[in-house]
Amino acid sequence: PGSQGYTEEDVKRIEDVIERVVDANFTGRAKLVWDSLDEKEEDAPASNRDRDPTPQMLAAHWIALADPAELHPDDEFLLQRYGLAVLFLATNGTSWSNNDGWMTERGICSWHGVRCQPLPGDDPGAKGGQRTTYDADGAVTRLVLEKNGLSGGPLPVEVFTVLAEELVVLDLN
Repeated sequence: PGSQGYTEEDVKRIEDVIERVVDANFTGRAKLVWDSLDEKEEDAPASNRDRDPTPQMLAAHWIALADPAELHPDDEFLLQRYGLAVLFLATNGTSWSNNDGWMTERGICSWHGVRCQPLPGDDPGAKGGQRTTYDADGAVTRLVLEKNGLSGGPLPVEVFTVLAEELVVLDLN
C-alpha cells in the first residue's frame, strides 16, 4: 500500500471507475488523478504535493471505495451517481439545508431534490400519478435544490454532461 493506505484491489477499483468516467467523456483525466495514487509522497511531483483533491477526484474515490451502494464500474447508473456526488462535493453538500439521502447507500432517486423517470409499470392514472422518487437508481430528470444553501465554486460541468441526456429541469438557488 502507498501513503494513502491503498491496497492493490483499491487501486484497481479506483482505476476502473476513473476509466469509466474518462471513457464516457464526462470528466477529463486531469481532474481525476494525480500523477500517482501515492500523490503526497516526497518523490511525487511538486504539483501533486501542493494540489488539493478536486470534487471529481473525491467523487471517483467515494464511488470506488466508500459508496455503500458498491456499484460495479459498469453499472448503468454509476455515471449519474458520480455526477451527483461531484455536485454534492463541489457545493458543500454537508452544509446544505437538506441533504437527506445524499452520499448514502440509498438509490439516487431517493436523494433530496432528485427526481427520476417513473418506474416501469407505474400507473400514470393512479392516485398521485407516477412516482419520480423511490429508493433505487434511475434516470434523473429533475434536480430541485432551490433554497438549499448550495455554495462553493462554479457549478461542476458534470451536472450537465452526466445528467444531460434525461435532465429537463435544474432548479438550484
